[in-house]
Amino acid sequence: MSSYVVRRVAAMPALLLAVVTVTFLITRLIPASPLTSILGPRALTDPSAVAAAEEHWGLNGPLIGQYWHYLDNMLHGDFATSFVTKNNVATDLGVRLPATLELMTAAIIVAVIGGIGIGGDSQCIEDGGFGVLGMSRTESSHRVFVSELS
Repeated sequence: MSSYVVRRVAAMPALLLAVVTVTFLITRLIPASPLTSILGPRALTDPSAVAAAEEHWGLNGPLIGQYWHYLDNMLHGDFATSFVTKNNVATDLGVRLPATLELMTAAIIVAVIGGIGIGGDSQCIEDGGFGVLGMSRTESSHRVFVSELS
């Protein structure tokens, strides 16, 4: 068991690097320009404004240079400025973290209670009770009934 945990923990840096790389590539290789949300559609027609924004945000260099700059900033805790809120992204994450943790805790509680309930209910199948099979049949027939009403 401990060797399994050690292997999993050892694999985390590679997994994080892969997630960061895929995220970077997705945001850079999509056809939409991030400058649209920064400058707005009207300013995109002005080449000097586009060049200044690309210089400011570091979008004018080669993709590999942008990637290394992105990694360096992330390792130093600099997540830049949000284009939407115009705040530091780390500050925005800190503000939203309590609500996220609250939702996560509620979801875990619901999942555990529901899992225990369904697990106990599935035991009823062996005892000849209603069980999960009966629940799934009821749910699927309910779906058909409701769809026929509309």
